[in-house]
Amino acid sequence: MSEAYLFQALTEPDRLEVRDRDGNFFALFTYGAYTVTLAGPERTLFEREETKGDVSVKHTIWVRTYPKPFTGELDTAWFEKALEANKQGVPDILAIAMQYIKGAPPICDDIGLQIAGDAEYGPKSEPGEDGVRKEGADFNDYLKLRWNFEGEEESRPLDREFYPLSLDCSGFIRMVWGYRHNFSGFGYTDNLPLSYKIQPARSPIPIPRRARWICESAPGIKVIPNNGTQVSKSDFEKLRIGDLVFFDGDTRDTEKRKEKGVIDHVGIFIGLDRGKHRFISSRKRINGPTLSDFHSPSLLDDNQYYAKAFRAARRF
Repeated sequence: MSEAYLFQALTEPDRLEVRDRDGNFFALFTYGAYTVTLAGPERTLFEREETKGDVSVKHTIWVRTYPKPFTGELDTAWFEKALEANKQGVPDILAIAMQYIKGAPPICDDIGLQIAGDAEYGPKSEPGEDGVRKEGADFNDYLKLRWNFEGEEESRPLDREFYPLSLDCSGFIRMVWGYRHNFSGFGYTDNLPLSYKIQPARSPIPIPRRARWICESAPGIKVIPNNGTQVSKSDFEKLRIGDLVFFDGDTRDTEKRKEKGVIDHVGIFIGLDRGKHRFISSRKRINGPTLSDFHSPSLLDDNQYYAKAFRAARRF
């Protein structure tokens, strides 16, 4: 393999880039992170949106999870099989995320459990409450499964009558990265451990339940630390497809908030749309996972709601 590929060490953050002898990109491994971005067939991530117009992102980048955080030791068999999985169209992280947008068809596993399909965010809030939809729907609420987190109490699913096939923003992330398999059939661990609360002492470090906890204490590395202010466009060059992006989107009077500057929303950066950075996340107003521009564009750099609320980025 060393004869067929060129390896280049990169910094900020420390990474290993793999190219062929002609200079064509094949993969990017980040030290301390599970996430690997890989070359694959060109595809378009598309969502139809009747009021604001259809949105789409086209590129040849596929995102998969390495069996463990990268330390510089390259599993060449994994690498070759991951490239082959891309050629075969085995759903990666981005493809799995798209399986929950509006109109996505149901997908069931081998025992008939629905594991994907059009997801809501949650039920409508009561009159007088903040927000359009209630948060609280985790991956196991969508699946209607009890879940035992290591060293923690059992999580019972919310009543489906009130939370039908719902995923809030962090529940969506935990479904895509923690429950679902993005390298299925190739004999490797291909999802990340989960916990309900912050468990920084555990090894491997799991994905906790809340967006603010994921920002600070999840697996991987901080690509853009949270400094409490809008992310500078000069930091956008650090972003790679598949990175988690975090927001402080609460616009209430800060004196009425219990805490100031708290991360309250998380999404996944999925690529450039006409030069702008588009992400997918589960949102209250559109009631579920979306990459569309309903209510406010799902863009990091248009100086509207989410761009102004953009605070940090992490690479699992």
